[in-house]
Amino acid sequence: VAEETFDENQALLAWLHQKRAQALTPLAIVVPNLAEQAPSLTRWLHTHFPADPLAISLGMPLIQYPLIQQALAILRLERLDLPAASPGQWVPHFYHRLSTHQWPGESLTSEAYQSVQRFLSLLDDFKTLTFLHAHMTPLQALTTLERLTQTTLFQPQQSLQAPLHVLGLLDAAGSSFPAMWIMGLTDQAFPSIAAANPFIPPTLQQAYTLPATDLAHIEATARRRLQRFQHAC
Repeated sequence: VAEETFDENQALLAWLHQKRAQALTPLAIVVPNLAEQAPSLTRWLHTHFPADPLAISLGMPLIQYPLIQQALAILRLERLDLPAASPGQWVPHFYHRLSTHQWPGESLTSEAYQSVQRFLSLLDDFKTLTFLHAHMTPLQALTTLERLTQTTLFQPQQSLQAPLHVLGLLDAAGSSFPAMWIMGLTDQAFPSIAAANPFIPPTLQQAYTLPATDLAHIEATARRRLQRFQHAC
């Protein structure tokens, strides 16, 4: 049993290499608190398996995709020589700066290509801000663009042929894979217990067996879910 995240990641890495050596594909990684863990886990997987497409069953802020981070970094470091301009004027300026750095590059994975296309679409949306802001300084333009990438959720179209799939508990419930790794099974994450409603008296919640009150039912549901996972491989 791994006591630290680092130890679990190392064990997961060894398991992935072992299963890939056995030519098992696709492999599933199930994460109970996927929304919380997705950004760091995605970066970690991209670091160790940069050439592998990754299917993740969760939309993430666009800014968390590597090529979008790279584009924003280029624009931040470049000296933007327009003192002030409309959003519609800033967009071709952004395009020019990115193209001089040969962004986004060539030979993109499907996920990377889709994230770039969504970013380009977002730049088109940025133009429409002219109706709200006639002029923006370089700092205002970059801050606004970055905020848009933070609030825009994006999920690439998933390929069933992707060698690595990352799923939450609900998405994984009816799935079948040659091999499956379930990570983060701490007592805080599994079984998940909904927070009790603070506006309803505890005795009334128990009388109507509202979520978070019937611990026996919660435990039984968790056991059935684990059994389904055992038979999914």
